[in-house]
Amino acid sequence: MAEEPEPAPGLVPEPAPDVRPNTVDEPVQEPSPEPAGTRDTPTAGRRLGRWMTAHWWTGIGGVVGVLALVVGLLAWLLPVGGDSGDEAGNDRGAQEAQAEERWSSPLSLGNAPLDLDTIPPTRHSDRASSDIWVSTVDAWSTDRVAVSPGSLSAVRRWRGADEPSLDACRGELRRPTEDPAQVKYGEFFCVRTSEDRIAVIAVESIDKDTSGAVGCTLDVTVLNKHAG
Repeated sequence: MAEEPEPAPGLVPEPAPDVRPNTVDEPVQEPSPEPAGTRDTPTAGRRLGRWMTAHWWTGIGGVVGVLALVVGLLAWLLPVGGDSGDEAGNDRGAQEAQAEERWSSPLSLGNAPLDLDTIPPTRHSDRASSDIWVSTVDAWSTDRVAVSPGSLSAVRRWRGADEPSLDACRGELRRPTEDPAQVKYGEFFCVRTSEDRIAVIAVESIDKDTSGAVGCTLDVTVLNKHAG
C-alpha cells in the first residue's frame, strides 16, 4: 500500500467526505396534526356528564320536596283515621236520635193507665182511653208486668235482647196486638199510641215499697210522629 503524502507544513487537511454506500435519503415523517378539538373532547364529555348528573339529582330532590309538602298539607286539611270518622258518625247518630225523641225518662208506676202522648206522660183515669195499662199484681212472684193496650193503641213485647230501633218497633207493631204482653224486667216492649206515635219502653225493675205494694220502673222513650 502506498503511503499517503504528508501535508505540507501550514496546511490543515480537509476531512474526507462521509460516503455511505447504498443509502437513500428518506423523508422524515412528521406527526399528523390532530383535528381541532379532538384532544379536549373526552374531558368536555366528562364535565358535561357530571353537570347533567348533578342537576338531575337536584331536580329529583326538588320534586320530592314538593310532593312531601303537598302530602303534609293534605294530611292537615283532611285528617285520616278511623277514630275521627267513627266519632263523627256517632255524633251524627246521636243528633238524629235526639231529634227523633219527643220525650225520654224513667217512670215509676203500678196498676195504673198511662197516656204516652202528653209531655210528660201522665197517669190516666180511664183505662180505655189511655195508651197502656201496667199491672203489677203478680209482678213480685213472676218478675213480670202485664202490659195491656188501650182501645186505640197497640202493644208488642220485643223478643230481642237489645233495645229495638224505631223501624224494628214499627215492624213488630204490624202484627196483632198482645193483650196483655207479659214483659220481664230487663226486657223491652213497643207501643203505638192512640195518636200514632211509637214508644220504646224497658222494664228496668220491679219494686216493693214498705207497705208491701208492688210497682215497677219503666224507662220510657216516646218518638215524634215524623221520626224515621
